[in-house]
Parts: sequence; structure tokens; C-alpha cells
Amino acid sequence: MTRLKNDAARAEEKNRGTMILLTRLDGKTIAVNEAQILFAESTPDTVLTLAPGQRLIVRESLAELMKKLGEARG
Repeated sequence: MTRLKNDAARAEEKNRGTMILLTRLDGKTIAVNEAQILFAESTPDTVLTLAPGQRLIVRESLAELMKKLGEARG
């Protein structure tokens, strides 16, 4: 029974996503739930579109963002 609870807890944590640190254009650091990022585009600024439909412009390049996402997912 304990193993099922642990598996369920891990699955729930995975669905919530991991927070990654990004930088707004004004230099402020923000934490973004990586699971909420639908897509990112380089226009030339990096623009993230989040699940609720919000858009966020960050200083990190698309390559830097992909690296952070890879690190967050382990």
C-alpha cells in the first residue's frame, strides 16, 4: 500500500510541474511552473505562452530556456 501512495505522490508532483527561474525584461527574477508553458518563440525576445493564455517575455534565449527545462525535468 505504501508503494502505491508513493507512486501516486510522484505522479501528482510530476503533473504540477517544477518551478524554473527566469528573468523579466526589467531584470526581476520570477519562478515559472514549467508545466504551464505551452510554447516559446524567439521574436527576437523570448515570448512564453502559458496554459491560461498569458504571455510572458523573458531575457533568456530560447536555447537557455530549453536548457533550464531539461534540467528541471532531470
